[in-house]
Amino acid sequence: MTEFIFTLDGLPHAARPEVGGKASGLADLAAMGMPVPAGFCISSAAFEKFVRTTLGPGERLEDLAALAGAGRWDYGPRLALVRRRIVSAPLPRDIEKAVTSAHARQFASGAPVAVRSSASTEDQEGLSSAGMQETFLNVKGRQGLLDAVRRCWASLWHERALSYLAAAGIEPSGVRMGVVVQELVDADAAGIAFTCNPTTGNEREILINAVLGLGEPAISGQLTPDVFVIDKGGMHVRDIQVAHKDRRLRPDRSGGGLVDEAVPEDLRDKPSVDEEVLKMIASLAVRIEEHQGTHADIEWAVRGSEVFILQARPVTSQVQRLTRRPPFIEQMRSILDRRTGRRPGPERTIWTNANVGEALPGPATPLTWSVALAFQEKGFAHVFKVIGCRVPPGVKLVSSFNGRFYLNLSAMLEIASQIPVMDPREALELGGVTGIPENLFPSRRLGSFVFLRNLPFTVRQVMSTFVVIDRDVREYEKKFEDDRRGFSAFFEADFTDEDLAGRFDWLSGLLDRTGKVMLSCMTFSLASHLLLRQVFHRWFGDDARRLERETMTGFSEIESAAPGLSLWHIAETFRACPRDLETLMTSNSLDLTLRSFPPDSKVHRALSGFLAAYGHRGIKEAELASPRWREDPTFLFETLKSYLASRGDSVAGLMERQKNTRLRAAREVESRLNLIERSLARHLLEMARKYTRLRERMRARVTEVLGMFRKAALEAGQRLTGDEEAAFFLTQGEIKAYLTGRLRRPETLIHERCEQHRRDVLAPDPPNLFMGYPPQWRPPTRQEGRTLLGVAASPGRGEGMAHVLRDPGSASSFKPGQVLVIPHADVGWTPLFLVASAIVTDIGGILSHAAVVAREYGVPMVMNTRLATSKIRTGDALLVDGDRGVVYIL
Repeated sequence: MTEFIFTLDGLPHAARPEVGGKASGLADLAAMGMPVPAGFCISSAAFEKFVRTTLGPGERLEDLAALAGAGRWDYGPRLALVRRRIVSAPLPRDIEKAVTSAHARQFASGAPVAVRSSASTEDQEGLSSAGMQETFLNVKGRQGLLDAVRRCWASLWHERALSYLAAAGIEPSGVRMGVVVQELVDADAAGIAFTCNPTTGNEREILINAVLGLGEPAISGQLTPDVFVIDKGGMHVRDIQVAHKDRRLRPDRSGGGLVDEAVPEDLRDKPSVDEEVLKMIASLAVRIEEHQGTHADIEWAVRGSEVFILQARPVTSQVQRLTRRPPFIEQMRSILDRRTGRRPGPERTIWTNANVGEALPGPATPLTWSVALAFQEKGFAHVFKVIGCRVPPGVKLVSSFNGRFYLNLSAMLEIASQIPVMDPREALELGGVTGIPENLFPSRRLGSFVFLRNLPFTVRQVMSTFVVIDRDVREYEKKFEDDRRGFSAFFEADFTDEDLAGRFDWLSGLLDRTGKVMLSCMTFSLASHLLLRQVFHRWFGDDARRLERETMTGFSEIESAAPGLSLWHIAETFRACPRDLETLMTSNSLDLTLRSFPPDSKVHRALSGFLAAYGHRGIKEAELASPRWREDPTFLFETLKSYLASRGDSVAGLMERQKNTRLRAAREVESRLNLIERSLARHLLEMARKYTRLRERMRARVTEVLGMFRKAALEAGQRLTGDEEAAFFLTQGEIKAYLTGRLRRPETLIHERCEQHRRDVLAPDPPNLFMGYPPQWRPPTRQEGRTLLGVAASPGRGEGMAHVLRDPGSASSFKPGQVLVIPHADVGWTPLFLVASAIVTDIGGILSHAAVVAREYGVPMVMNTRLATSKIRTGDALLVDGDRGVVYIL
């Protein structure tokens, strides 16, 4: 062949570093005799020559990565500009000739091909780069091929790809890109095989998932696959889960690209592959595993009776490390890290979305990410400074996986290790982080010398903040009233694009001030709960957790609980107004607004007052692209319908019952203590209650400021593109640059970001807790066992039929007395708590805002079960034990 082209079945070993990980892996499979689709690869020499002749100064990967490190506002737009330059530039004549000649030799005229990136970072052990670069299927014709090759190269200039390289510690200047061109397999079925069961860690099982048609929807999580478990020794099928399949992805035979088509009725509930094919896939998978010497993640396709292997990479998920590496190896590595002062590498960093995943579930839009990242970084720096901990330079505390926020748990624990008497497990449980295997728990500790040296100053600073925190909150509230009026007045007057850009700076300053006060309250709240927990454990032993929860309920004035209580009173107003009640109950909630009720009616006045006080709140309220109740009151009307179907206690009765629970627990506490201990207990409880109230109040102000950001973003989107939603797909710096004319034509960048966000939404959520990098694919969880363990967040026992809700728009389908089962519970969900017999969530901790509300309402709650929404089905009978943190599926 030429310096630019190699065939997959004849690739010399010496040339493999030149074609990238994917091409090298496919050549290796072909040399084993695996059924790999025929094709050729374009070497990285072609990529480097194209980049050298096409891009100018400041446009190479390493130049733009430096912009990201400096936090430059023009980072994203400049990447988009380079991508446009790459996809529109002509290839050097010798490269074009080599590619088109190889294509003509290998494939018949008009034959469809698959064009796939093959970066030097792909498909390596411990570093897969899965999904970072592009693949194009059903590419036809000479021009289509050349366009696809350029687009593969351009995919390196994406923010996500560069973020991945930075997280992995890879220097961008060393990254090279090959391209694979293969026969397109028009698959009857396709999917993934794991040579170690990722759901259980069982090395004696092969897990295969399959969909009809092409396999991309299975890989990206867009379709629910059939799941097959194969015994590796006997090659027999141990388990089958057949999904309902109504859609499939196929090549468009009328042209290039793909089409989503309906599955014939007779195939929808049948297994996508038969047992014979499963055994063939399993046998090939075992051979690949034996050849690689490690567990493998294999993409495959079936056409007729033929099985094809499309890709095989080492498994990079947490499962492999837990099952393949003995605990003593991890312990020895931790000892070495401590002695050398070395921080664990990216592949051993533990990430979690506990707590942050509750506030920001699912993928965040670019604007939300840019605002929240700045807020989080400043916030963590402030909190650690307050408690006297130093943050090592260069530590990345927050990152994004599949567009979701994750916290660097390893770094958090390392920083907290400076406090010599602190048990980090207690703080983690309060934040909703559980289930870290002992051999993976970070053992590297930072020295306590600096912490102890600064301890007198830290104590003085903490005490001074403690003394003035009430005053700070009062002064903030007074100033915030002026800020709120000023913001409203700004939008009532005429203003220029430059004025609007300045308003974003003003909002950033307001969010910083609000966040600083909230984080001080949050720090004292966490500290007081940790101290209360330690003291109660010493005094009360096994009863400590129960007494802690019961004494921390029913103390009123919790701002997060106010919307639900207010909405309950509005339901009582509806009962007294039959005509308005009929309008509510007979109308589709989507069609209802404030104007649906007469302006002079009690209902209208009550709803107006509610929206004035709480209209800035909503489901997923930390996501700026999520509408607020003021904009879309559908959830409110759905919840009112549920309230009106309830014949339970009045709000007054509920609050009285919670108050009695608290007083009874307080009497029990005091009866078991001496005089000095009683005084200390009263002081600790009052301190914990006070800072919980203040934290919730300031959290509500942060939410209101985020609502202001949303209003400014909607205006910016309208001005920039005529589409209000457009600005959510730009960062804050980019919005200001476009408004002030430093950048022009945002449409292309917005379109690309919208498409990426759509793919993120369709992709499955990574695990709540993982080490290194999340697995590319998370198999559906099979319902095994009848018990779920979680965190006891609100005391009591509740029994009822489960109702699994993911969409707040269907809240009226929730019947009073059912158990509410939801993935996460931000404050926007809490009005439904009042009519639930119990609440179960996938993630969350006992200090979360929703847990505080559940305790205030007296509703049993178990959080952080991780699997509730996948194991529990609507209609299951549940017993929820909020005292022990256990959910029984009856």
